Amino acid sequence: MAGVASPLRPQWSTIPQTDFRNSFRQLQSLQDLATFWGLKPFQLGYYAFQIDKANAYTTILIPRRNGRKRRIDIPIPTLKFIQRLIHESLTRVYGPHPAVHGFRSQRSIITNARNHTGRQFVLNIDLED
Repeated sequence: MAGVASPLRPQWSTIPQTDFRNSFRQLQSLQDLATFWGLKPFQLGYYAFQIDKANAYTTILIPRRNGRKRRIDIPIPTLKFIQRLIHESLTRVYGPHPAVHGFRSQRSIITNARNHTGRQFVLNIDLED
Protein backbone atom coordinates (compact mmCIF):
# COMPACT_ATOMS: atom_id res chain seq x y z
CA MET A 1 0.00 0.00 0.00
CA ALA A 2 1.49 3.34 -1.01
CA GLY A 3 2.36 5.73 1.79
CA VAL A 4 2.38 3.09 4.53
CA ALA A 5 5.42 3.34 6.78
CA SER A 6 7.59 0.29 7.30
CA PRO A 7 7.00 -1.51 10.58
CA LEU A 8 9.00 -0.33 13.59
CA ARG A 9 9.35 -3.89 14.82
CA PRO A 10 9.68 -6.07 11.67
CA GLN A 11 10.50 -9.07 13.89
CA TRP A 12 6.90 -8.99 15.07
CA SER A 13 5.80 -10.19 11.63
CA THR A 14 7.52 -13.53 12.30
CA ILE A 15 5.43 -14.11 15.43
CA PRO A 16 2.12 -15.89 14.78
CA GLN A 17 -0.88 -13.65 15.46
CA THR A 18 -2.18 -15.85 18.29
CA ASP A 19 1.22 -15.92 20.04
CA PHE A 20 1.60 -12.15 19.70
CA ARG A 21 -1.91 -11.58 21.02
CA ASN A 22 -1.31 -13.89 24.00
CA SER A 23 2.03 -12.24 24.84
CA PHE A 24 0.53 -8.76 24.61
CA ARG A 25 -2.48 -9.62 26.74
CA GLN A 26 -0.22 -10.98 29.51
CA LEU A 27 1.46 -7.59 30.02
CA GLN A 28 0.53 -6.29 33.46
CA SER A 29 2.55 -3.16 34.10
CA LEU A 30 4.10 -0.13 32.50
CA GLN A 31 7.46 -1.90 32.93
CA ASP A 32 6.15 -4.97 31.05
CA LEU A 33 4.80 -2.81 28.23
CA ALA A 34 7.98 -0.73 27.96
CA THR A 35 10.10 -3.89 27.79
CA PHE A 36 7.79 -5.40 25.19
CA TRP A 37 8.21 -2.27 23.05
CA GLY A 38 11.95 -1.99 23.66
CA LEU A 39 11.63 1.26 25.60
CA LYS A 40 12.82 2.33 29.04
CA PRO A 41 9.96 2.43 31.58
CA PHE A 42 10.72 6.05 32.57
CA GLN A 43 10.55 7.06 28.90
CA LEU A 44 7.16 5.45 28.38
CA GLY A 45 5.89 6.89 31.67
CA TYR A 46 7.02 10.37 30.72
CA TYR A 47 5.28 10.34 27.33
CA ALA A 48 2.16 8.72 28.78
CA PHE A 49 1.67 10.81 31.90
CA GLN A 50 4.04 13.76 32.26
CA ILE A 51 4.74 15.36 28.89
CA ASP A 52 3.49 18.90 28.46
CA LYS A 53 0.77 18.42 25.85
CA ALA A 54 1.28 21.97 24.55
CA ASN A 55 4.88 21.12 23.60
CA ALA A 56 4.20 17.58 22.38
CA TYR A 57 2.74 18.67 19.03
CA THR A 58 3.38 21.23 16.34
CA THR A 59 0.17 22.56 14.83
CA ILE A 60 -0.09 23.60 11.21
CA LEU A 61 -3.06 24.74 9.14
CA ILE A 62 -3.42 23.68 5.54
CA PRO A 63 -5.98 25.10 3.13
CA ARG A 64 -8.91 23.00 1.96
CA ARG A 65 -10.56 23.28 -1.43
CA ASN A 66 -13.50 25.12 0.12
CA GLY A 67 -11.16 27.83 1.44
CA ARG A 68 -11.36 26.78 5.08
CA LYS A 69 -8.30 25.56 6.96
CA ARG A 70 -7.61 22.03 8.16
CA ARG A 71 -5.73 21.70 11.44
CA ILE A 72 -2.91 19.14 11.56
CA ASP A 73 -1.23 18.33 14.89
CA ILE A 74 2.18 16.75 14.30
CA PRO A 75 3.66 14.87 17.27
CA ILE A 76 7.30 15.33 18.22
CA PRO A 77 9.45 12.44 16.89
CA THR A 78 9.65 10.32 20.06
CA LEU A 79 5.93 10.63 20.70
CA LYS A 80 5.22 9.71 17.07
CA PHE A 81 7.45 6.64 17.46
CA ILE A 82 5.52 5.53 20.56
CA GLN A 83 2.19 6.18 18.84
CA ARG A 84 3.29 3.96 15.95
CA LEU A 85 4.29 1.21 18.41
CA ILE A 86 0.81 1.45 19.92
CA HIS A 87 -0.75 1.26 16.46
CA GLU A 88 1.35 -1.74 15.40
CA SER A 89 0.60 -3.57 18.64
CA LEU A 90 -3.14 -2.97 18.58
CA THR A 91 -3.32 -3.84 14.89
CA ARG A 92 -1.78 -7.23 15.69
CA VAL A 93 -3.96 -7.81 18.77
CA TYR A 94 -7.35 -6.59 17.57
CA GLY A 95 -8.80 -7.20 14.14
CA PRO A 96 -11.76 -5.49 12.58
CA HIS A 97 -14.92 -7.37 11.73
CA PRO A 98 -14.65 -9.17 8.35
CA ALA A 99 -17.35 -6.89 6.92
CA VAL A 100 -15.25 -3.77 7.49
CA HIS A 101 -13.68 -2.32 4.34
CA GLY A 102 -12.72 1.21 5.41
CA PHE A 103 -9.12 1.93 6.41
CA ARG A 104 -8.01 -1.67 5.84
CA SER A 105 -5.17 -2.95 3.72
CA GLN A 106 -6.36 -4.70 0.55
CA ARG A 107 -9.88 -3.28 1.03
CA SER A 108 -11.59 -0.29 -0.53
CA ILE A 109 -14.94 1.08 -1.65
CA ILE A 110 -14.58 -1.22 -4.66
CA THR A 111 -14.20 -4.39 -2.58
CA ASN A 112 -17.15 -3.24 -0.48
CA ALA A 113 -19.28 -2.62 -3.58
CA ARG A 114 -18.51 -6.09 -4.96
CA ASN A 115 -20.37 -7.60 -1.99
CA HIS A 116 -23.52 -5.81 -3.08
CA THR A 117 -23.56 -6.35 -6.84
CA GLY A 118 -26.70 -8.00 -8.10
CA ARG A 119 -28.72 -7.08 -4.99
CA GLN A 120 -32.15 -5.63 -5.46
CA PHE A 121 -31.72 -3.12 -2.61
CA VAL A 122 -28.72 -1.56 -0.92
CA LEU A 123 -29.11 0.82 2.01
CA ASN A 124 -26.25 3.27 2.51
CA ILE A 125 -26.19 5.27 5.74
CA ASP A 126 -23.61 7.82 6.83
CA LEU A 127 -23.77 8.32 10.60
CA GLU A 128 -22.68 11.56 12.17
CA ASP A 129 -22.43 12.60 15.82
